[in-house]
Amino acid sequence: MSRQIAVLSLLVIAAGCSTKQVETSPDDPSRVTKRISTKGNVQDVVSRGVQTRVRFTLEDRSELKSHSSPVCMFDGPLPEGLKYREVGRINGSKKTYGTADEVLLAMADEARRIGVEAITELEARQRRGIMPWRMSVPANAGMLVKLDPESLPMDCVKLEGQLF
Repeated sequence: MSRQIAVLSLLVIAAGCSTKQVETSPDDPSRVTKRISTKGNVQDVVSRGVQTRVRFTLEDRSELKSHSSPVCMFDGPLPEGLKYREVGRINGSKKTYGTADEVLLAMADEARRIGVEAITELEARQRRGIMPWRMSVPANAGMLVKLDPESLPMDCVKLEGQLF
């Protein structure tokens, strides 16, 4: 009996209590368009050749609702006077060559799906790829930010941000 419990415990630990979701194309249900894997406070999403990883720092995410509005991206912190909550850290990268804008678009898609309005402290870089000829691939990172209702609406362009 104790051996069965030990084996079952190892299986649960190996699985890491993770969940996986797959979204398919509405036109072709056999074509997978997005893979979402959740393990603890980390979500990995693969869509269109870009992988995004979110490490949530906000414990109660029940107020976050997905939306279709543009997401504002800032190189530095949010301007003074705006009230906000940090939701988590997002990293995005391509597995092949490409531009940083492709990764930024995927990060904005994830921010909309999660329900945040801005990404701050944006870092865009090229990192070494997995290919032997040292091809560089785009990799970006930033902080997901949920604005308080009294800070909305925000004029992103006036505050020197970029809309995606």
